[in-house]
Amino acid sequence: SSFQEHMEHFCRVLTKLRDARLFSKTLQLQICSGPYLAFIVSARRLQPNPEKVKLVLHYPVPDNIKASHQFLGMSYYYCRFIQGYFQIVEPLHKFTPYPSFEAQFIVSTDASGVAIGATLSQVQEDHRKQDSLMGPFLQQFDYTVRYKPGQANCVADALSRAPSV
Repeated sequence: SSFQEHMEHFCRVLTKLRDARLFSKTLQLQICSGPYLAFIVSARRLQPNPEKVKLVLHYPVPDNIKASHQFLGMSYYYCRFIQGYFQIVEPLHKFTPYPSFEAQFIVSTDASGVAIGATLSQVQEDHRKQDSLMGPFLQQFDYTVRYKPGQANCVADALSRAPSV
């Protein structure tokens, strides 16, 4: 049956309960709640998925530029839930230069059966990549998606296959 049918049945059940004068506090009733990406989404709130939080908490301490970029990209998803997040990660930003908003951004993504990997980068004049903050703000930009096979898209491909990230 469809979601619409399910909701109709659910409304009938709630009506029958009301007619029988059986009530529940709102907090005891959880409607349409479940995992989505790195969060648990419900009608009332958005909260971090505890399984994903474990990955952030047990992530090895970054000791180089690449590890700093990976950790910042992963932990940024939860910054709204961590008081003082930007002060906490500030020491890692010494490894991450600011992006040039006049230059073109490159978003590389890949997915496997177990994970999704993505990088947001720019090619600098010295032809070295500069990783930058990646996050939900991408939706506000107009961009073109170009397919690249995994062999030609090695950074995102490696991230999508990393078992512990």
